[in-house]
Amino acid sequence: VMDHLQVFVASTPLTNGDFSSDLGAWSTDPAIRAVVQENQLVYERNGAGYPGFLVRQNLVTEIGQVYEVIANVIDNTKVVQFQIDGAPALNFREANGQAVFRFVATSGTTELGIGGANSLNASFVLDDVEVYKASPVANGNFSAGLASWSTDAGISVSVEDDRLIYERNKARFPEFFVRQALSTEVGQLYEVTADISDNNRVVQFRIDGAPMYSFVPVNGKAVFRFVADSTNTELAIGGANGLDAAFELDNVQLIMPDPIS
Repeated sequence: VMDHLQVFVASTPLTNGDFSSDLGAWSTDPAIRAVVQENQLVYERNGAGYPGFLVRQNLVTEIGQVYEVIANVIDNTKVVQFQIDGAPALNFREANGQAVFRFVATSGTTELGIGGANSLNASFVLDDVEVYKASPVANGNFSAGLASWSTDAGISVSVEDDRLIYERNKARFPEFFVRQALSTEVGQLYEVTADISDNNRVVQFRIDGAPMYSFVPVNGKAVFRFVADSTNTELAIGGANGLDAAFELDNVQLIMPDPIS
């Protein structure tokens, strides 16, 4: 017997970001070459002049909302430029990697444009383009040190190369966490993701003091979900199953999935 079955997908204003429907939902400026092969967009600027060198999609957005754009870039020969409503938002220069940036929507419709810059023969391969409402987590990539995070007194915590370096340092329960208070919506489902490396015990995630998820592998991505029951939710992360627990932490994020109706 099965009851109250719900299936969730990540809430995103972008359609066909994995190119599984060929170029469906995307428009392409006339002079460029853009084809889909093996569910990846293969882009060539093909001598196209500015500003007609983009693949584009119109997004339904909320005025004042912060959005995060994520995309996998492969075989980039020059610069992949991401534009929001015609204005450059990110110039991605690596040959391969993940492009990430944020923008604030100023209208109910926002145009995302992606194209090869700095050369008329720019080319790249694109996949897994995603747009999410930005995470309620502040400084989840630790680029601002420990800003927005609090640390329990007994632990040893530092930030190196934009990663949190955690040592439990024999701190006793329950004071062995780094913490952040999040602004949340009552009844909203949230998904927490975080990159973990060099974990020697168990990384425990807590929501409002209750254990929600225990991450055991040495390296990998922690993922779990919770439903907020107040407008202020505490996320806590610490080393469990050993007073010598240690790990490194990066890219702590929340997204808000929506149920399929």
